[in-house]
Amino acid sequence: MNAGREPSRWWVAALLLAGMWGRAATAAPPESLPEGPQPTWTPFVFPTPADSIADATERHRRLITNYRITYRLDQALHELRRYRKDYPRDPWALLERGECRLLRDEFAEAEADIRRAIELGADPVEGALRLGRLFAAWGKPQRARQHYEQALEMAPERPEVHSAAGRFYAEAGDLLEAVYQLRLALRLRPNEPEYLFAFAQALEAAGDRPAALGAYRRHLEIQYATPERYYRLGQLYLEKEEYEAAAVTYEQLAEARPRDYEVRMLLGKAYSGCGRYREALQAFLQASRLKPRSPVPLLAMGQISRLLNDNNRALQVYARVLAVEPNNPEARFGRAEILAEQGKLDRAAADALEAASVLARNGKIRALLAAIYRAQGRPGEAEEQLALARQYDARADELYERFLQAIPDRASSPSEVESASPP
Repeated sequence: MNAGREPSRWWVAALLLAGMWGRAATAAPPESLPEGPQPTWTPFVFPTPADSIADATERHRRLITNYRITYRLDQALHELRRYRKDYPRDPWALLERGECRLLRDEFAEAEADIRRAIELGADPVEGALRLGRLFAAWGKPQRARQHYEQALEMAPERPEVHSAAGRFYAEAGDLLEAVYQLRLALRLRPNEPEYLFAFAQALEAAGDRPAALGAYRRHLEIQYATPERYYRLGQLYLEKEEYEAAAVTYEQLAEARPRDYEVRMLLGKAYSGCGRYREALQAFLQASRLKPRSPVPLLAMGQISRLLNDNNRALQVYARVLAVEPNNPEARFGRAEILAEQGKLDRAAADALEAASVLARNGKIRALLAAIYRAQGRPGEAEEQLALARQYDARADELYERFLQAIPDRASSPSEVESASPP
């Protein structure tokens, strides 16, 4: 039927290409090429089967490890079962499965996997460290200690062994041994950031805060610290009342976390400690914007406004607090103190009584009430409140005298002002 038809165009094109390919294959040798610069060719080398298998194996390992460190343990164990079909005697797979089982609190199965991996040729030092970590999580500190000591005996020249042992001793409460082991790790590897941070933590737990601060500083010089570590360093500065250093630390942390409420509060505290009250007020204001209904930054703003002798701002801030929490004792007390200094004793007494109804055992509030009653000419009630203040605060007499001196001589109440005004 098709015998008389001409060949298809596609067949003609294919034949022409085949002819061109044949001529290229039988072309003149390189000697017959014209003189001059010749093109350079980079031949493509196909990977051998061994290379492809090694790459696939490494990718499979990375996938399993990623599942484990992201706590997708079911997927990790599923991939490990597939991996062990191809490599049933690979100790790495057993160690990895032991880690997964440890995270699932399957301690006996994890121990069996680690011991089997050691039998198949895993690093015995690494196995001892893993067994130590396993028994520590299992709640068997004595057996954990034995394995860490075994690792230290087998490899005293390896810094990671001293670091792991130091962390274990710190968690177990043996802080002197922890500091000693971490110091040995740093001697072997002086600029390892993780060792420095663990060393600083151990020193802090042992109560050696100056040395801990030095270790934290050194860590920050070597490696950019995470925000959590800046946070810890700033806390140490605040505890040691090194407010300028704390302010610098929290300024850096505020740049990394511009919308962190806690960082703004701590920055305001650091500014306040070093007398930078206007900057402290700004930091507390930013914190209040991040948590508009929280009274804590507003109360801090009230205290700073008092230090700046800005009573009007302080009264506005306390009013904002009381609009949210009508019985907030700190706002009531702060406003009562300002009103007493302004001679508005009836309103001051009302606020102080409200504060005392919430904090009945607060000596400072009782001392303020005693001063107000004394200024109002109510000596019996003043003595009663002063006696209560002495029970709750050793500085009651000092506070009472300070409050009394702050009240003006011609203090008046609203009722007295109304009676003195013209009809």
